[in-house]
Amino acid sequence: MSRPSSPAEVVRHVVLQHHDFATAMITVLRQKLRAVVASEGARTPSVVELSAAFDALALELIAHAHAEQTDVFPALLAGTLSTDAARAAAAVHARLELLLRLVDAHAAALHDVAALQIVLRAL
Repeated sequence: MSRPSSPAEVVRHVVLQHHDFATAMITVLRQKLRAVVASEGARTPSVVELSAAFDALALELIAHAHAEQTDVFPALLAGTLSTDAARAAAAVHARLELLLRLVDAHAAALHDVAALQIVLRAL
C-alpha cells in the first residue's frame, strides 16, 4: 500500500483507516463492556471502573473524530486552519492521551485473574 502523498489523501487515509475503524471498534467494545458490567459488575467493581474509563475515552474519541472531519480537515485542506484551531486540536490529542493512560491503568488493575478472565471472555 502506498503512502498518501497529498493533504487530501492523508485526510482520506485518517478518516477511512483510523476514524471509521476506531468508531466501529469503540461501538463493539462499549457494548461488550456494558454486557460484562451488567452480568458481573456487582461482583467485580474493577470492571465497572474500567468500563467507565473506557466510556469517557470513547466519547472523547468519537467527538474528536467528528470535529476533525467537520471543522479541522476542511479548514486544513482550504488553507484556512488558524493557529488557535491547530492548538485546540493538539490540546484534544493531549487529553485523549491522558484518557488512554487512565484506561490502561484500569485495565492493568484487573490483576485479579477472575476479573481479567471475565473481560477477556467478553471480547
